[in-house]
Amino acid sequence: MKIALVSCTKLKANYPCSTREMYQESTLFNKAVKFIEQKNYDEWYVLSAKYGL
Repeated sequence: MKIALVSCTKLKANYPCSTREMYQESTLFNKAVKFIEQKNYDEWYVLSAKYGL
């Protein structure tokens, strides 16, 4: 099983939404998710200083 961790970003959506939508303004986050999808990871999580894993 392959699991990926992605760091959070400073800019976040200020309304309830999916993880992918919450960090959509970040180029680095988008590139990380694209890489994870290309490499067929089984699961991925965001590591956030504010919210934890």
